[in-house]
This record gives sequence, C-alpha cells and structure tokens, in this order.
Amino acid sequence: MSEFLIGIAVGVIATVIGFILTMIWDAYKYRRDTKNREETIISAGGEEIEYNLETIKFNLDLLKHEIEIIGQKKVLAEPLMLLQTNFWDLIKIQIPQKLANVDALRKIRYIAQQTNQINETLKCREDYKINNQAMSNYHSRLKSYDELLLKFISNLEPSLNELKALIEEL
Repeated sequence: MSEFLIGIAVGVIATVIGFILTMIWDAYKYRRDTKNREETIISAGGEEIEYNLETIKFNLDLLKHEIEIIGQKKVLAEPLMLLQTNFWDLIKIQIPQKLANVDALRKIRYIAQQTNQINETLKCREDYKINNQAMSNYHSRLKSYDELLLKFISNLEPSLNELKALIEEL
C-alpha cells in the first residue's frame, strides 16, 4: 500500500510541476508574442508616418506650383497622392503598451481624422479637376481646392513630426 501511495503522490507532484511549467511557458510565449506584435505595429506606424511626410512634401510642391500657374489658366496634369491611413486601424485593434497613454492616442486619432479629411478633399479635387474643365469658374474653384489643401496639409505636418519623434523615442 505504501508503494501505491508513493506512486500516487509522485504522479500528483509530477502533474503539478508539469502544470506549473506549462503555465510559465505560456506566460513567457504570450509576453514574447505581445512584444513582437507591438513592435511590428509601432514599426508599421513609423513607416506610414515617413511615407505620409514624403507624400506631404510632394503634394505641397505640386500645389504651390499649380497655384503659381493657375492664374495663366493652366493646371498640372499630375495628380496629388493620397495619404496612408492604416496606422489608426492597427492601433484600434491592439493598442501597444508604449502608446497606451491618453495624449499619444489623442494625437494618433487626430492625425487619422485629419488624414481622412485631406484624402477626401484630394478625391473631390481630382474629380472636379477631371470632370469640370468646361466650367467658367474652373480655375478659381480649383485654386480654392488647392488653397484649402495647403491649409489642411500645413496643419497636419507638425502633428506627424511630433508623432514621428514620439515613436522614435520608443
């Protein structure tokens, strides 16, 4: 009987130790996977910010040049580029601990809203530019779109630079 009880005790102890080791391993894997996922999200955000800053420079140059020549009843054929808006979607799904403070989330949400507004204005401008060339107020209306976009983009650029600096600190 004592061998039987010793066998049961050893089995129970082995099971408990196995359970504890499994729990420790699962906790380690969870932390490792979460850290990797958060680093990937932050890296993707940094790349999107870089892309958007480059796109902003490109669009600003085109807008300024078009405003210069629009008085001569000329327009540029090259379309403006849309900004990327995926970072906010990634953040909403899985908020990285490093960005889980109210100020960072508020800044990211503001940037996402402004980026969407700029993209919608860009689409409206391009539609207008393509479809309304015969209108008598075509150039003045296009200039209004250009000036509005300059204003929106100029307001967005400092926020993107602030977020870029914040992400680089992480």
